[in-house]
Amino acid sequence: MAGGGGREPFHSGYGRLSVPPGSAPQPGLPQFVRFLLVGALNTVIGYGIFAGLVLLGVGPTPALVATYVAGTLINYFTTGRLVFNESRSRVASLARFILAYVVIYFFNLGLFIVVAGAFPNPLVTQALCVPVVAVFSFLLFKLFVFSGPPAGRSA
Repeated sequence: MAGGGGREPFHSGYGRLSVPPGSAPQPGLPQFVRFLLVGALNTVIGYGIFAGLVLLGVGPTPALVATYVAGTLINYFTTGRLVFNESRSRVASLARFILAYVVIYFFNLGLFIVVAGAFPNPLVTQALCVPVVAVFSFLLFKLFVFSGPPAGRSA
């Protein structure tokens, strides 16, 4: 129990935090901002892997495949740890993460097809899809992939 200074313990689902009464943290916005920042970091890492492989003479298609495999694993650990405070490594959540990526791809593809009807330029179409897909991805990861209790807590 945290104490002192009129502070009461706040149970966040990830342990006890000491916060002033009436000032419980707002987890949605900071967590979503972390999601966006980690996504940007993962994009830079993924592009670096792709560029490095191409510069080493690997063809674009195999380089892209390798980038997606490595990127999915890197994204699992960075998103899990830095966004959703997932400190344990579980095969089940990795499988859900991979499945989520497949679902996100098809969601993006379906949205792309719909939006392309109004905006035939594929660059504009995907640019319009990105914010919707980002929110969808965040919710899928939060509610499906990293929804269990954190390490050290029972369900």
